[in-house]
Amino acid sequence: MTPPEPDDRRVLDGGASDLRRRAARGGSIVFAVQLVQQGLRLVLLAVMARLLTPNDYGLLGMVLAFTALLATFQDLGLSAATVQRKDLTEAQLSAVFWLNVALGTAMALLFAASAPAVAWFYDEPTLVPVTVAVACGLLLASLGTQSAALLDRRMDFASVALAEVFGLVAGGAAGIVGALNGYGVFALVGQRLVQTAVTMSVYVLRARWRPGRPRWAAGVREMVGFGGYLTGFNILNYFTRNFDKVLLGKFWGTIELGLYTRSYMLMTLPIQLASWPLARVLRPALSRLQDDEVRFAEASVSALHVLTWVSFPMAGGLAVLAEETIRLVYGEQWLAAVPVYRGLCIAGLLQTLLNVSGTFFVARGKAREFFRWGIFASTVTVVGFLPCIWYGGIGAAIGYSVVVYTTAPLLYAFIDRVIGIPIAAVWRTVVGPAVATGLMSALVWQLKAQLPLDWNLVTRVGVLVLAGVVAYLLLTPVLAPAALREAVRTYRRATA
Repeated sequence: MTPPEPDDRRVLDGGASDLRRRAARGGSIVFAVQLVQQGLRLVLLAVMARLLTPNDYGLLGMVLAFTALLATFQDLGLSAATVQRKDLTEAQLSAVFWLNVALGTAMALLFAASAPAVAWFYDEPTLVPVTVAVACGLLLASLGTQSAALLDRRMDFASVALAEVFGLVAGGAAGIVGALNGYGVFALVGQRLVQTAVTMSVYVLRARWRPGRPRWAAGVREMVGFGGYLTGFNILNYFTRNFDKVLLGKFWGTIELGLYTRSYMLMTLPIQLASWPLARVLRPALSRLQDDEVRFAEASVSALHVLTWVSFPMAGGLAVLAEETIRLVYGEQWLAAVPVYRGLCIAGLLQTLLNVSGTFFVARGKAREFFRWGIFASTVTVVGFLPCIWYGGIGAAIGYSVVVYTTAPLLYAFIDRVIGIPIAAVWRTVVGPAVATGLMSALVWQLKAQLPLDWNLVTRVGVLVLAGVVAYLLLTPVLAPAALREAVRTYRRATA
């Protein structure tokens, strides 16, 4: 038999045996690293918030609202296509790498050229150099995108974790040095650039893959088409995620935007801790089950059991401890963010379900349907935010909650129809943890009112968190036994 040409060799996936065990073990690695990363992020947030001002964060937030849109074009959904494709060759991988680099270069140049327009829109001349510097990150990110996707496809999550922790530490160190030397918003910009450069470098080194010469390959058209629908969704999602921030920056200024963006970031930490590791592991694992609808649905519902059991109490507890969290992480000067943060945490309860849903569409190859959902969701978001944004950050938080609680049930009804994950099974996974979270939150709220006022902040938070954890663990065997059983099974597979 004639051996295949070098460019036609299939990219190895690391094997498909014992998928449940490998997914559980990969999930445990990613989750553990997320704990480390989120701990580091909290420390960095606390340090940087004390060295910088809401105005500095507001300036960066103005630029990032536009950067997110360009970043959707930079990847064109090709990294997701690399992970999802059943058979992937070296030639295809090289072709999409060079596409990513070309797009990253074009987006960086375009965004740098638009710096004066961004500064004019916000009437902030400082944004010209900030925009040019941030644009460089688009090019840096494009150089490691396919290496990261290849590591995901192989389910080599240890290497992914290594890259992201190294990047976070290096970027954090750069940011602190810049802030201590009085660079203000440019300390935040430097933090982002160093983190991106280090993370992408480690991705490339750990993937142990080098692209071939630029050339088109069979099958790339299908990957571009698949990625095109994902890009369309991401563009729509950009507007849904940044519509509130752009309006706040335009009509309320840097301080209100800084309060809102820092509250939003702090709200997303527990969501990322729960949903991001799960989504990252599920994407390659479920892609291997894309032709088996029954096993795909069973695996998806099992994953949702674990997700809701872990994420719901974190979101509910942070809503109760909003003031304490803001004081502990950001300091007294950020107390105006407390009502905004509490409103966002309430929305965060169901945001985890929205975040992980894209994995189901991508793994089943339903990119077109995902794009159709994005059209509907973006319309609902605009309608939900417009009447609320005129009340500032708290109005934006209320609008955000309205959007989340409106779209989540509709999204999973759509998933039931086009993917085959039964909505009845999904909501059975939600009810128990939601009730347990509600009762736990009420208990912590009552306990908070009874604690002596002269206790220091760390002691109060420690007691309240411990009480919440114990209460939730006692409630879940009664109210959410299926979620608890699935969490235990996942742990046993990961440690087998």
